[in-house]
Amino acid sequence: MKRLDKKADPELDAMLAIAVTAFAYIPDVWFFAKDTNGKFVAANPPFLKLCGLQDLSDLLGKTDLDFFHKKRAHLYIHDDRKVMETGVKLENQIEPMPRGKFKSDLMITNKFAIKSADGRILGIVGVSRNLSETSARSADAGEFAKTINHIERLSRERFDLRALASNQGMSTAVFERRFKKIFHMTPVAYHQQVRLRHARHELLASAKSVGEIAAEFGFYDQSHFTKSFGAAYGMPPLRFRKSAMVPLAAETGS
Repeated sequence: MKRLDKKADPELDAMLAIAVTAFAYIPDVWFFAKDTNGKFVAANPPFLKLCGLQDLSDLLGKTDLDFFHKKRAHLYIHDDRKVMETGVKLENQIEPMPRGKFKSDLMITNKFAIKSADGRILGIVGVSRNLSETSARSADAGEFAKTINHIERLSRERFDLRALASNQGMSTAVFERRFKKIFHMTPVAYHQQVRLRHARHELLASAKSVGEIAAEFGFYDQSHFTKSFGAAYGMPPLRFRKSAMVPLAAETGS
């Protein structure tokens, strides 16, 4: 496997070589790996295509900031940091991925730390599946497209399970069961994930206070928002805002 770092950990190289081979021929899955500085060390062809690249050598050694909008890249970097610092996997995070000005795909992402035999953190691996393009799963996910779009657009509003189920033409029990089977989480958990994600974006995109953002996204108060945010992202909102504004050199360790 082609690498830029001539002193790269051979244990990491061996693991990534196996993973890249495994994911190379799965067209609807994006696979990528980064070292502890957030620099890409491996990826499969679909991920290269997402970044507008054809050759892996054009990706190696670069970071999310080289390919994605700055605010979105900072969110990815923050998620990576949390996984590597805590060792806790990021599981089934669902979010839209912009494709052009008027289109976005629904992605489900999992990230986990790569560890050596002696427990050292070597980096991070991410696997994203495009629910909009996965044949069988796309049909199931498409059944809930209206619900997903509704929750995304109205993340600031109170969650109403009965109304969502009714709009889907299902009883609340059937709605919850089918939603969980497809997305691996309950509708209320997804709504919580969405409003925290939108609130996190708002922390970077605006100068609003933490209290204002908490109220805007329907949290009981600032304390409730801070506790929920910390549980999801590993730090309180204000510290996230400050850490995410760190210059690129500090982000990449270069």
